[in-house]
Amino acid sequence: MIDGPDGIKRRWRRITGLPFGKHTSAVSCLIYDKTHEIKYHSPEKQWLHDLWLRLLDRDGQPLWRDHQPVWRVEFRFKRKALHEFGIESLWELLAHLADLWAYAAGHVGGDADGLPDGWLRYVVPSEDTNRSRWLVHPVWQVVQAPFTPVGLASGEPAPSVVPPVLAPLGTFIRQRKYEVNMGRAIAAFAGYASTAEAFRLVEYEKLGIVREAEPDISDTFHFIFNEVQAYLDEKSQKQKHADFLSVVRKKYGVYHLAAVAVA
Repeated sequence: MIDGPDGIKRRWRRITGLPFGKHTSAVSCLIYDKTHEIKYHSPEKQWLHDLWLRLLDRDGQPLWRDHQPVWRVEFRFKRKALHEFGIESLWELLAHLADLWAYAAGHVGGDADGLPDGWLRYVVPSEDTNRSRWLVHPVWQVVQAPFTPVGLASGEPAPSVVPPVLAPLGTFIRQRKYEVNMGRAIAAFAGYASTAEAFRLVEYEKLGIVREAEPDISDTFHFIFNEVQAYLDEKSQKQKHADFLSVVRKKYGVYHLAAVAVA
C-alpha cells in the first residue's frame, strides 16, 4: 500500500478491521469483517445471515455461503460534516444518502471530468506520477455502486442478482434476538443450577446428611423451584405486584417484547 489505513485491527493475528481517519474526525471510514464481528461480539445480529442467504443469483443459488467472510464499508459523518453539506435534520439526511456515499466512495466512472473521485479510494497503481489519474480497483467499483444501476466504471451491467423476497426486517431481528437471548438464559440457568447444587452438597455435609443417591438435574430444579417460590412470596409481602406473573409482564416492557408494559 502506498497510502493505507491509520491502523490495523487484529484478532489472533488475523486482520479484522481497517480504520481510515480518526473516530472523532468529521469524516471517517471503517472497513471491517462483519462476519467476524457477529461471531465474536454481536451474535444477536445473526439476522443479517438470513438476509444474505436470501440474496440469489439468476440461477437461484445463494450469493453467500456461511463460511465466507463479509466485509462492511462504513462511512461515518459527524454533525460538523453534515452541517457543511447543509444537512440539518434526519429527513434531509435520508434524502441525501446517495450524495454522501458518492462523496465518500466516489462516483461510478469518476467525476464529471472523468477522473476518479471520492474521499477514500482503492486504486491500481500505475507509472503515472499523478495519483489522481490512477484507475479505481474493480473491488472499489462495487463499493461505489449501491445507489447506481451500473456496477462497473466500464459501463458493464452489475452482476445479475435476484432481489430477495423478505419478510419484514423486524421478523428476522426478533427471531434471532430470541434465539440468542434464550440461549444465554438457558446457559445461565445451567450454570446457576450446578453452582446451587454444589453449595447444597456442602450444606448437607455440614449437617451430616447422607443422600441416598447422587444429585440429578430434576431434583436440583425442584429444590430451586421451592427456593425461588419462597423468595417471591417474601418479596410480594414487601412490595406490591412482586409475584412471578407481574415480574414477567414487567419484563415485556424492559425487553421491548410488548408495546405497553403491564405494571
